Amino acid sequence: MADEVIGRMRQLSICDDPAYALAPKLQRADKKSFVQHVDIVTSYVRINIVGPAKSYRYEVTIEALAEGREPNILTKGPADDGHAVMRRTVCYFLLYAALDKSGAFGTGLGHELPLVYNGQTLVYFAKPLDRDVIQVTLDQHDDFANVPEELLYMVSGNDTVRISLQKALVDSEMDLQTQMFETGQADVENLSTHDRSFRTFLEMATQQAAHYAQSYTSIGNAFFEKDPSRTRSLGDGKIIRPGLTKGVRLIERDGVVYPALVVDARSAAFYKEQNLFLSVKECMDSGDPNMSMNDKWDRIDNLFREVRVKVASRYYKDNRKRASFRIKRFTRQTAAELMIGEVTLADLHAESFGAPLQYPDLPCVEWERQGPARFFALETLIVMPDQRVAFERTDARQSAQLQKINTVRPEHRLKNIEDQMRRLHLWGDSQCPVLTGFGISIEQQLLSVYHCRCSHGTCDPVRIKHRQASARKAEMGNGLKKNRYRIPANVKSWALIYRCEDKDVDVVRLFTTKLRSTAKMRGMNVEVPLVIRFSPNRQAGEGDDEVLGRHVNEARSAGAEFIVYVSSKCIQDHDLLKLLERRRLRVTQHISLESVRAVVIENKITTLDNIIHKLNVKNGGFNYTPLIEHVGNSRELELASGNVLVIGLDVAHPAPMNASQRRMMHSVDATIRSLEPSSIGIVANVIKNPHAFVGDYHFQTARREAVEPRILKERVKWIFDLLAQNRPEHQRPKHVVYLRDGVSEGQYTMTIRDELGAIREAVREIDPKYRPKFALIIVTKRHNKRFFDSSKGVVGNPLPGTVVDHSVVRTDITEFFLQSHIPILGTVKIPQYDIPVNEGGFFMDELQAFANCLCHSHQIICTPVSLPEPVYAAHEVAKRGHNNFLEFRRSHPEMVPYVDGNVNIIDCEEVTAKLAYRGTPLEAIRFNA
Repeated sequence: MADEVIGRMRQLSICDDPAYALAPKLQRADKKSFVQHVDIVTSYVRINIVGPAKSYRYEVTIEALAEGREPNILTKGPADDGHAVMRRTVCYFLLYAALDKSGAFGTGLGHELPLVYNGQTLVYFAKPLDRDVIQVTLDQHDDFANVPEELLYMVSGNDTVRISLQKALVDSEMDLQTQMFETGQADVENLSTHDRSFRTFLEMATQQAAHYAQSYTSIGNAFFEKDPSRTRSLGDGKIIRPGLTKGVRLIERDGVVYPALVVDARSAAFYKEQNLFLSVKECMDSGDPNMSMNDKWDRIDNLFREVRVKVASRYYKDNRKRASFRIKRFTRQTAAELMIGEVTLADLHAESFGAPLQYPDLPCVEWERQGPARFFALETLIVMPDQRVAFERTDARQSAQLQKINTVRPEHRLKNIEDQMRRLHLWGDSQCPVLTGFGISIEQQLLSVYHCRCSHGTCDPVRIKHRQASARKAEMGNGLKKNRYRIPANVKSWALIYRCEDKDVDVVRLFTTKLRSTAKMRGMNVEVPLVIRFSPNRQAGEGDDEVLGRHVNEARSAGAEFIVYVSSKCIQDHDLLKLLERRRLRVTQHISLESVRAVVIENKITTLDNIIHKLNVKNGGFNYTPLIEHVGNSRELELASGNVLVIGLDVAHPAPMNASQRRMMHSVDATIRSLEPSSIGIVANVIKNPHAFVGDYHFQTARREAVEPRILKERVKWIFDLLAQNRPEHQRPKHVVYLRDGVSEGQYTMTIRDELGAIREAVREIDPKYRPKFALIIVTKRHNKRFFDSSKGVVGNPLPGTVVDHSVVRTDITEFFLQSHIPILGTVKIPQYDIPVNEGGFFMDELQAFANCLCHSHQIICTPVSLPEPVYAAHEVAKRGHNNFLEFRRSHPEMVPYVDGNVNIIDCEEVTAKLAYRGTPLEAIRFNA
């Protein structure tokens, strides 16, 4: 049966409209192109479906009922971690309480009835229930004996709870064996949803391990340990918890389609469950907190704003519903000063509970809510468990500590994965009984993939070409060595602005001399610069921003076309410099004073080389040309031919709105996710050298990952205009390759229809007779799949040039994993490439050679990078746009344009006109090198 399914997949007529047809799935690369083979251990674990396994789906509603009040639906609520985990946990125990009271919903099986519940509105049973609709009411004290006390933070102790089960109208019965084979088929309409029911069930089923283990919390697609002895303190009321991320995907191996669990060991930062006073105390350098530490309280406010807390249960003497809420702010008044009606909060507490506050001279917390404000003393609140700490709420030391824990050598990561699988009872003798009840078993070892293609160490993987005529193999060190640049720049008019103490003046001077002489060895001509020292003498009203702006204007007035700025890393002026670059239309290069010292004092040649590599490309030069590996018809994808236009795109999203901003915007436009715009980075090979990529950014309202088709059409036309200006002989390339980063599998259909569709439409409007062949390559490192080289009997990182293109790849579209780069630290994460559109009909090894060549095109360093240069550059351009907007808003708030009639919604088109590079003298220069 499996062979028939695979055969049907190969011959699918995918879509009536050829413009939206999915490309047939390609076979693995031809073994004739293999130079050497490697064996890979993966982080995939096979899921077996045993026997005639079925699942029966029911919708769940859990309501709290009280006379004279509308039902309170407990399966819905706030989305924050603290409430969501509490809600799912309580609902899980309520469902089992209903199971106990109803005789396992009429089946008489008790806890032997296998069920899979997501803690919300969906449950699967291994056997059908006798009725399509079942209701169970919990109204006796004993009914709640096993339900945790967190129930009282959701309902009043006098409420009754009603659990309703209704047979699902869609996919109510699923034969797991049949579903496994049928989900291998896909088309563009249901590419994102065709296997959703089956995968949803398996995701939920494997999630039950957290409930069974009782020592883990399930959050999103991950499990995190609860055991305090397994956590590490991070300071500031935060801890690091180890865990396991997981996902389910369908893969094809040896002609058979089956599901696999994809896992990875991961640690994350959480707020510590403890009294809020203790968390605040941890944020202080020493001693107890007090109101005199004004700067500390501002930091604490930023750290704990919107964190969920609950009022300690000891302050409740009856069964009233207890309060949990997110913190709106810390007050500037103490509990002894804050008036609640006619009395202070401290006095009110003493009257209500017969005991004074221990810390009445500390600030209070305001409840984030609609309606009248409510305030609480710190010591009366408990930080709720299982709340992840956002990255922006960790300082440099904490983020470095977390990164260090997650950056481990391959052999240690593999051991951690295996250890977590056993702790979760996914492996071992005591496997989760819920899985076996549905006929599901998890294989007790990680999948291996044998005979993977690897071009490392060969004479002809990717070669790079310098000024010399002969091409040479790309090397893993400083591949340029003493070779001259392919196209050396001529830097005539430039300025050096430096900011340092007197002791470093000579160091800067020697650095300039060394830079010029080394650049000359590369073939460049770098003239003597205009030298400007950052003025310690300020004009009236001048701050650092104004001084730097004045010096940039001075350099510009003197005719400088390029500006190098030297300052210490501890001075936060990089974003200001880059905004000045756009506003003054002079390309800039920021070099840290620490790097200057390293070059002059420590003779760090590699540091100097990287500085000069940047300097060359920023001034119109080109360092080296990568030549594609010759396999099959890969020369058709050679960029030097001018036949291939590559467009890379990525989106930088801003921080989401806080709760008060969401409430404010809900009545205006509920689809907006942030009051800051998203920044779209787009690059293409449109200047004279077809290997060189330049780009720009465009702002749009932050709603979703998708790029607005109007914007994409506009930018594609701009790309073709630049191509016509710079290489008119190549203005109608045969192939257009769209490289996209940052989209999840659920957004593939959007990418094909909306984004690639917008590119097609733009091309038609440019020239109705022009018919290029399109390819869409979606590349990402945002996944939890890991690969380990086991060829030599020891576990290590795969070698650069390793490709995994069979046994653990998708069943419906072409997919491969390609490692081009050299991992510096820890375990490598190999980029994933999915190719849903391939109108040029390229074979697997040709597409792999193309992607690998683009990874060698970075120019700033001579070793390959992990992602193709168009994707890497698009990410950097999008980030530049985001940073430029933030700096523009900080330094020129009065100039930020807003949509008419609303001072909260940014006018993205007007901001783009003010800050983007399109239409300026810098639009065809690689300003972001």
